[in-house]
Amino acid sequence: PAGERSSMSGRWFTRQHACGIAGCNRWSGAIGDVRLRGTWVTGNSPIFPLGKTPISHYTSHLMPQTPAINLRRGQAIRHNGDVCIISSMELKTPPRMASYVQMSVRSISSGNVHNLRPTSNDSLESVNMTKEDYEFSYKDSSGYHFLHCTTYDDVCLGDVLVKPVKDYLIEGQKYIVVMTDEIPAAIELPASMVMTVAESADGVRGDSANNVQKPATLETGLIVNVPLFINRGEKISVKTEDGTYLGRA
Repeated sequence: PAGERSSMSGRWFTRQHACGIAGCNRWSGAIGDVRLRGTWVTGNSPIFPLGKTPISHYTSHLMPQTPAINLRRGQAIRHNGDVCIISSMELKTPPRMASYVQMSVRSISSGNVHNLRPTSNDSLESVNMTKEDYEFSYKDSSGYHFLHCTTYDDVCLGDVLVKPVKDYLIEGQKYIVVMTDEIPAAIELPASMVMTVAESADGVRGDSANNVQKPATLETGLIVNVPLFINRGEKISVKTEDGTYLGRA
């Protein structure tokens, strides 16, 4: 009947006989798009009758609008139809001018960086994010392969996603893969990692000073400044945020 309500992924859509025809199965008043078994149809287009298609097949494409000032670095938004990760943002409050947010976002599909400047009153379309534990398995011509730690599903990531963390990828090491719209969007590193020194100038016997350092090449090719007493083959702890030496592991 007219006015019947039904929940689609938590959102309520109202079936109204807007056309005035008895038994019409047109959903009017629905905002945005609805995805039906992977096919997109507009919210006010005729879709399958409710009695013939289980409501579980419907998922809302609508995503929440979030005030720009409430967004944070690392969150995902949709910009020009593309899912992007916020790489940096800063609230600006110039004198005698409206405040705004200086924001840089990176497209997960192309890797391109866009600079945005929404006002403090603007809202942007946020994208739901999930995080899953994966183990780096191997690299081949198709990309970098990660195995889900529970299901053992394989996901292959390209150079665009891997480039920011490439110097910290070690086979068998666990990482967090961030998903947006069920698509890999980024790789999160642990705060610190234990890595092996592959190349380094010989240390000086008895030299334990920490304020004098030398470059050392780690197993992944990452170059870190370490104290003089650190030698090849030793394991050290590295801060992943800036690649600095934390100590012997």
